[in-house]
Amino acid sequence: MEEHKGVFGEYLNWKVILGYGIMFGTMFFNIFIFSKGVDYKNSPVMESIANIWIMLLSFAFFREPITKKKVLGNLLIICGIIIFYL
Repeated sequence: MEEHKGVFGEYLNWKVILGYGIMFGTMFFNIFIFSKGVDYKNSPVMESIANIWIMLLSFAFFREPITKKKVLGNLLIICGIIIFYL
């Protein structure tokens, strides 16, 4: 954990600003995709698939273990997506 020299240093460092930049970038990307004709009914599915990507990318970049609970949760997400499209 990094020590910061105050509130401004804690919330206005390059990591936090980069995180907000990525968040706003993906938000504008979603707006762009929806304006090009992607159905709004696919939005919950895209948001749910993000959880699966988070598990895989956190394992790849941060070496977070993939536990049985994470696998079970992602399997439930996949089952929900399948039921959603039936």
